[in-house]
Amino acid sequence: MLPVQPSDIDHGWQLLASGRAHEAIAFAEQALARGGGGLPALHLIAEAALQLGHVAKAVHASSALVQHAGTLHWAWGLLARATLASGRPGEAAHAAVRSATLPGATAATLANAGTILSAADRHEEALALFRRAVALAPDDPRYRFNLAMEQRFVGDFAGAEASCDQVIAADPGHAEAWLIRSGLRQQTAGNNHVAAIEARLAHDVADWRSEGQLLYALAKELEDLGEHARSFAALARGARLRRSHTDYDVERDLAMIDSLIAGFPAGERDAPAAPENPSPAIFIVGLPRTGTTLAERVLSSHSQAESLGEPTAFPAAMAAGMQGRARPGQGPADRVAAARAIPPAELAQGYMDRLEGLRGTAPRFIDKLPINFLNVGLIARALPAARIIHLRRDPMDAGYAMLKTWFADAYPFSYDQADLGRYITAYRRLMAHWQAAFPGLILDVDYEALVDDVPGQARRMLEHCGLDWEAACAAPHRNPAPSTTASASQVRQPAHRRSVGKWTCYRSELEPLRAELARAGLA
Repeated sequence: MLPVQPSDIDHGWQLLASGRAHEAIAFAEQALARGGGGLPALHLIAEAALQLGHVAKAVHASSALVQHAGTLHWAWGLLARATLASGRPGEAAHAAVRSATLPGATAATLANAGTILSAADRHEEALALFRRAVALAPDDPRYRFNLAMEQRFVGDFAGAEASCDQVIAADPGHAEAWLIRSGLRQQTAGNNHVAAIEARLAHDVADWRSEGQLLYALAKELEDLGEHARSFAALARGARLRRSHTDYDVERDLAMIDSLIAGFPAGERDAPAAPENPSPAIFIVGLPRTGTTLAERVLSSHSQAESLGEPTAFPAAMAAGMQGRARPGQGPADRVAAARAIPPAELAQGYMDRLEGLRGTAPRFIDKLPINFLNVGLIARALPAARIIHLRRDPMDAGYAMLKTWFADAYPFSYDQADLGRYITAYRRLMAHWQAAFPGLILDVDYEALVDDVPGQARRMLEHCGLDWEAACAAPHRNPAPSTTASASQVRQPAHRRSVGKWTCYRSELEPLRAELARAGLA
């Protein structure tokens, strides 16, 4: 924020602080219309619009800010945040770099720029910015936690653990640091944090989220030590806590999947056949925790393919294309119809535009946003020459792996076993439908087969994508590229079967999930 707000804008900031963002925008726009407010009014509009998710308005206001105040680091930082929210991380990175190079850049500005660059897969640059932020504000644990996360992404797990230790020493209530630290390595009997986590839980924990993250950290460390009963007890408590504070109804997701199946019937006349020559795009899809990251690192080990991580470019292009074609409150069938009404060329262009600044020089790129399995029908229409790799995993192993993962803000079905079972069943049905509707487009790869035979499955994937064999693809653990997923530490180890059949350690505890899957013939 500006160091000093003119008095006629103070009221607008008070409105925003009290949760009245719509009124704050109206107040600032009136000030601008009267010829007053100036830069503070534009600042207020951009911040309030971001809070409301009115991304286009936020981009417009922050762009106007930098046009009139191009030497202010915070203005460029605001433009970077707004542009990232619009689904254009490459463009956002340009503004972020500008914000970090201007005189007077604060630790907050540097950390914001680092976050933007990390989202744009520019991790070494992000790491350098987080180090600068820590140097400017060494006593602020927020910036050191940013540093820990980036160290984890680039594979410096010892550095990340040391940074987490420092965060926790400065702020023992920083539960996310406890959670991240637990997953950086295999905990051992002689080197773990179980007693410390239990002692922390015995205190008054600040909020339900912190308690839940501590419980997930405890469950992970106890599982590493082979204490399965205690581990699952902690996990179950944490999952119940998260689910009880999540506004989610699995029926909504199931209805959307039903509508997708109905909206893209197999054999329809306008279903495009994949052209003989592939496009630059390779999509890796599937449920989370099913081997999508391992498959990505196999393919990105190839000299002709680069990974763009998990960009939200395709969903963002869909959302932009649906504006004016869908109305708030419409049911899933209407939303599917609105998405189908987007001209394929418009959707393809919107997708490629949002990747601007993310791609390097490799002729092929990998988009590993797992949830794109919902969008296969639209991908087939907009990018018929794309290739899709679908990772499958034993439903019980997949369900347990999701249940024990604390996702930041995605996959709300993963905190309840009945929800999980029903969602996995619907997802399997949808993928079977996509295979029937678009034969030859999707290659199914089983996680178990991949960890058993990386070279053999790598050859299958490369052939599907029209890429020649390269030996580096048989050793994805040697791939030095950063990884931002929950698998960041595992993918740097040679492929192994230690997680295959892991659910059997919890047969009785996972009975609700097994029963739900059994009703669909999946267990």
